[in-house]
Amino acid sequence: MLSARRRHASALSRRKTALHLFSGELRISHWAVAWLAEQKSAPKVDPLFTELASWDLAAADARLREWAGESVDGEAIGDGLLLGRLRQSDLDEGSVLKAVVGRMAAAYVGQEGSFCAPYFDLAA
Repeated sequence: MLSARRRHASALSRRKTALHLFSGELRISHWAVAWLAEQKSAPKVDPLFTELASWDLAAADARLREWAGESVDGEAIGDGLLLGRLRQSDLDEGSVLKAVVGRMAAAYVGQEGSFCAPYFDLAA
């Protein structure tokens, strides 16, 4: 998690308005870290860990396509993949937030070559 957050921050460091999956505004990484911490003391390990441990690249790609859908298009800018523009107020709408996270997740599917961090440009 921390490595992914750093990689995204590094790829998008020149874009101060970039909103990516590990941005503080989305809180997704905070929820994921909290869930992982809960799993350390859980009496039974979540089956997701067993599934993830069994993945190779082909299995990961297939499962991510199943979860997130097919890849989405964006505009490659440097080390980032611009998926669109949002206002800060858009993040208050649950349906918009769900769609934004879904598009970002789908943007990882099928990436070939150099990594491009999917992001939205966030306006005030």
